[in-house]
Amino acid sequence: MIDKEVSTYYKASALDFNHKKDLMKDKIKFLVWTLYPLLITFLVELLQRGTVNQTFRWLVDRPMHVLLGYLIIFLFFMLIICLTSVTWLATAVTGVIFLTAALVNYFKIIVRGDPFVPWDMMLSKELNNIMEHIKIQFTPLLCMSIIIVILCMIGTLFIKEKKISVKRRLIFSTAVLMGVFLCFKTIYLNPSMLKKVGVYDANWSQIKNYEYNGFLVGFLINIKNVMIDEPEDYTENEMKKLINNSNQYPNHDVKPNIIMIMNESFWDPTKLPGVEFSEDPIPTVNKLRKEAMSGWILSQQYGGGTANTEFEVLTGNGMMFLPTGSMAYQQYVKKPMPSLASFLKSEGYRTVAVHSYEKWFWNREDVYPLIGFDKFVSNSDFKNPEIRGNFISDSDTAKRVISEYEAAQNEEESPFFGFAVTMQNHAPYDDKTYPERTIKAHSEEISDEANTMINNYVQGAKDADDALNHLIDYFEKRDEPTIIVMFGDHLPMLGNDYKVYKETGYLGNGEWGAKDYIDMYTTPFVAWNNYELHKEDVGIINAHYLAPTLLGSMNVDMPIYFNYLLDLKKEIPVYSDYVCIDEKGSPQLKPSPAMEELKKKHWIFQYDMMFGKGYMTQELYKKE
Repeated sequence: MIDKEVSTYYKASALDFNHKKDLMKDKIKFLVWTLYPLLITFLVELLQRGTVNQTFRWLVDRPMHVLLGYLIIFLFFMLIICLTSVTWLATAVTGVIFLTAALVNYFKIIVRGDPFVPWDMMLSKELNNIMEHIKIQFTPLLCMSIIIVILCMIGTLFIKEKKISVKRRLIFSTAVLMGVFLCFKTIYLNPSMLKKVGVYDANWSQIKNYEYNGFLVGFLINIKNVMIDEPEDYTENEMKKLINNSNQYPNHDVKPNIIMIMNESFWDPTKLPGVEFSEDPIPTVNKLRKEAMSGWILSQQYGGGTANTEFEVLTGNGMMFLPTGSMAYQQYVKKPMPSLASFLKSEGYRTVAVHSYEKWFWNREDVYPLIGFDKFVSNSDFKNPEIRGNFISDSDTAKRVISEYEAAQNEEESPFFGFAVTMQNHAPYDDKTYPERTIKAHSEEISDEANTMINNYVQGAKDADDALNHLIDYFEKRDEPTIIVMFGDHLPMLGNDYKVYKETGYLGNGEWGAKDYIDMYTTPFVAWNNYELHKEDVGIINAHYLAPTLLGSMNVDMPIYFNYLLDLKKEIPVYSDYVCIDEKGSPQLKPSPAMEELKKKHWIFQYDMMFGKGYMTQELYKKE
């Protein structure tokens, strides 16, 4: 009897001990589930901010932002737990996904000067191409973050998991997904709620957005920017009133060939202080500045995003009205959209686009037919092309434009519109090799690395200038009236963190002012014709004004929309979402109320063509 009682006692004690042991394991598990997402939140911000001190300061100053970011990571972590019932797997997947996103953000800021945004995920091919040219450095912070995640994953391997039925997993997963949905609906997609919790939606500057709100919150509040809001006063009557109040420009009989060269990263390198050149790097451009039309265009891009400048020039629409960091060709051109190409096509022109790179890049193979091009020539159509630097030469691109013009003339005697996008002088500039150098550049005040980049870039700029000269020489001998314009899409990315610009003193190290934005976002253009050449310096204009300015000056018919833009240019020649030039010609960070009202009118027309009901779309691309 006593032995039986003793046995029962020990069994009960063992059960009690095992129960306490299980409770302790559960407590450890729940502690891991709670603290691991917080650790990932910290590491993600650490990779963005660079130092532990700055990260802790942000955590203390922005507790609500920390909580909002933590909530998303926690819900994601719990979703993996519910689906798999394996803690170590949830630890690994959560760590890899969020740290990878943080790293993409880190390197994109270094390379492009802007952070990782939701619509970048639509650019997988382009991102892979860009990543090929990025040298990933395993910094101490990066190594530490990876090691911490690996240690956490190893530690959670020893957590004993309880078997959960598939039915219960689905129930728990559904509950977590509902939590994610409510989180987005009530917070991230709700501007009034964001304001209440202290989130500052600086969509006009994604750098400021991420610095203030943190990477996670900054990224997630951008999701709502994918949705385009209808502008105020968007009615057919309002649009007709605006058009009726615009000036009417005369029609012309001349229909010249029009050739536009958007030259990759084309800029004037002589603007770099203290750099000496063995000869003038852009003699053709400088000659045209003395005898033809010239000026500068304000691009919305730096170091990349070529297709956005292209979109502005061809359509007359402005990227400043679209979410910062978005790519118009990828996101918004999904149906026929009027452009300079479609207008000229309606006027009897043969319209051809030439790009000396992959046809899929920036979705051009799908977009070009939608905006009115009859034919698209890409790198695969070049036979045995000359390679300069790392890409097809500008010289071969110019020759291909000429051959397309000649082919069009042989087929039918119609005016020719050729739009060429070059590739030779694309970044990076530190590993280009030019077997034959025709120009040298040097500065005693900067590093060898900076001098190497300048030399590679300047050789490309010189080759671009030579190619332009070849085009002009060819068409000077033709009887048909012809216009040739060349412009840059954006400034070259000469090193991480604006290395060359800072070392030469072109750009300071402090916070940017209005003049800095003008200096870093304006590229030159020159325009020549063989029938009415006259000197005209138009100063700085927006990229979407280039085509109307060019056609208006050279007596070429253009659509009503371009006439409207010419009127608008008189009031606000330079404006974007980060800088403008006031009526006195001074750069300003913020536009005046009057300029804001004029910008809203422009947005009404653009919205109608891109997202609205098309009240005036066809009308806008007719002649007066």
